[in-house]
Amino acid sequence: MAKYRSSIERIPRELSQLAFNARVLQEARDESVPLLERLRFLGIFSRNQDEFYRVRVANLQRKVSERRGIRGETAATLLSEIQRRILRDQSSFLRTYHEVLDRLDDRGIRIITERELTDEQSAFVADFFDRKVRPYLTPIILRSAERALSLDERNIYLGVRVLRRKHRRPTYAMVDVPTRSAPRFVRLPDERDGTTIILLEDVIRHRLREVFSIFKVKSATGFVVKLTRDAGLTLEGNVKDSLMQRVEASVKRRRTARLVRLVYDETMPDDLLTMVCRGLQVSDPRTLVPGGRHHNFKDFISFPRPDRNLQYEKWPSLGIPELDRSRSVMRAMRRRDFLIHTPYQRFSYIIDLLREAAIDPKVRRIRVTLYRVAKNSGIVRALVNAVRNGKRVTAVVELTARFDESSNIEFADELSREGVTVVFGPPGLKIHSKMGLIERSERRKRSLYAFVGTGNLNEKTANIYADHFLLTAHRGICEDIRQLFRVIRRSYKSRKTTHLLVAPWSLRPRLRELIRAEIERARAGEPALVEAKLNHLSDAEIVDLLREAVDAGVDVRLIVRGTFAIPADEFAARNFRAISILDRYLEHSRILVFGNGGDPLYFLASSDWMPRNLSRRIEAACPVLDPAIQAQLRRYLDLQWRDNRKARKHDSFGLNERVSAAGPGRPAQESIYRWLAERDERADGAAPTESSSAATASPAASAA
Repeated sequence: MAKYRSSIERIPRELSQLAFNARVLQEARDESVPLLERLRFLGIFSRNQDEFYRVRVANLQRKVSERRGIRGETAATLLSEIQRRILRDQSSFLRTYHEVLDRLDDRGIRIITERELTDEQSAFVADFFDRKVRPYLTPIILRSAERALSLDERNIYLGVRVLRRKHRRPTYAMVDVPTRSAPRFVRLPDERDGTTIILLEDVIRHRLREVFSIFKVKSATGFVVKLTRDAGLTLEGNVKDSLMQRVEASVKRRRTARLVRLVYDETMPDDLLTMVCRGLQVSDPRTLVPGGRHHNFKDFISFPRPDRNLQYEKWPSLGIPELDRSRSVMRAMRRRDFLIHTPYQRFSYIIDLLREAAIDPKVRRIRVTLYRVAKNSGIVRALVNAVRNGKRVTAVVELTARFDESSNIEFADELSREGVTVVFGPPGLKIHSKMGLIERSERRKRSLYAFVGTGNLNEKTANIYADHFLLTAHRGICEDIRQLFRVIRRSYKSRKTTHLLVAPWSLRPRLRELIRAEIERARAGEPALVEAKLNHLSDAEIVDLLREAVDAGVDVRLIVRGTFAIPADEFAARNFRAISILDRYLEHSRILVFGNGGDPLYFLASSDWMPRNLSRRIEAACPVLDPAIQAQLRRYLDLQWRDNRKARKHDSFGLNERVSAAGPGRPAQESIYRWLAERDERADGAAPTESSSAATASPAASAA
């Protein structure tokens, strides 16, 4: 497939990602956000920055090292701008962190260092250290001439400078902070009846002389170091090796991959920093990022929460009354389609559907795609029990889901051992579609029940990701899903679908047609609309088409959480709006709407508008045909557009200006929850329709 060349300038993806993380930092700085939630946003900011270095910065550094003419020079320039922005954000991050600590202190929650321990607390820490920490500590002595240290990037380390009696030169060492064996946050006795916490690295600092007790130690000082490695996945190996073996080998290679960042305590003595850099073979100064006393702030996502008043108000998970009243999810689906709004409504309906299928004697076959699943997954248990009950079960597992490769290998192996048919899909195509299909014998005929969604089948992330799942028995949609499962397993099968838009085959051409149809309507003086809610937008062809649509007078509305490549300032027009919403839940659903001459077309999609999603992955955009569910999506989007508290405007400079908060307003997520709660209380939901499950007309036909 030829690479599309854009005719307009686009914002580099890397800078757009940094702008998104700056929005996360804005939430941490926002004084209207509860204090413990501000601390959580600092943890999310840190986690995002880690991933940014492992993927985006690592990729740019590879381009520079390859020295491929202008591309390498451009990458070097971009790296310099990235470094400037990251240092700016890091400074803001540290100021915010210390501000939040001061505010927490005012509310009786203190994070102290080893220097602030009382006698009682010091005795507690000494006992905790001896029982829980010391058994896991084995220092690595740093010497001038030796091979590069092979340190695990998942950990943090103390770079230690030891002064010994009768020795003029210090001894240098690295000490692993064992956060996977001991808690990162240790709660201490508190005479004030408050909450006092010390971090694990400060516990070790308090007893650092004990760690080096074989020496005659005058002093031992420790400074936290954190390293980040290139997370690129290269599927090298013998052609006889299975995909699973090659992915497993590549994941192992990450442990010793090239360093792309070394964050260190800026108070670290120069001689110790030199020895640490020598031990890790760090030579590029751009790799060094000065920081504060503590690192790995991603752990603060799980910071203890002793005070409910310092957290978001808890929103109980909502139900769907008709599903709650029905003894069978499939029986309810025979009457009409259902839309689950997670996390506002319970994700467990998906698990209930699979459990029901696992024990229903009339169910013959179950097929699902699995991209990321939770530990101790109810989805996986339902599939395993279905096999034990004699069902044929196929699980399409994506082994190369970034940073979940190891866990996916483990549960793929578990499923295989239990008798599930595990499929990895066609070579070179990552399977990112989110769907499942159940085949049931009814009156000697095969009936199909399906779910298709915008998010992963993961009950953990379903509690914090705003996604949508459609439950449907629509014959045409279910047959398309059945056909797609056949193509995934045997790529030579026909890829033709009537309702689903499937990447990398029909999705991009159909999007092109739909946008061009709106352009023609606008040029003819008719109302025209292109509306999309996405996670990322960077595809060159789509960006050009949207520019053409704006120029033609199409009403273009974009809600894009993360990467946004459009230079929005150049698109300044009354018929163009682009915002990002950041709040307590991660906005993750993909919703597409096309005006279609007054009879709007609605789609739920697994894909963003990026080259990888449209050209290198198996993705599905599913039409929403039930008018009642279309009305739900319309209301959902309208509430997002009314947000004047958590919405930011996209721009070319990453300024993240908030949408005007003049007048009464409410965050979109709160509005959505209250709307769904009112529907739940009325216990009526959307009225059942005959057209949903019986209709077979395709959106392609209605668009024509």
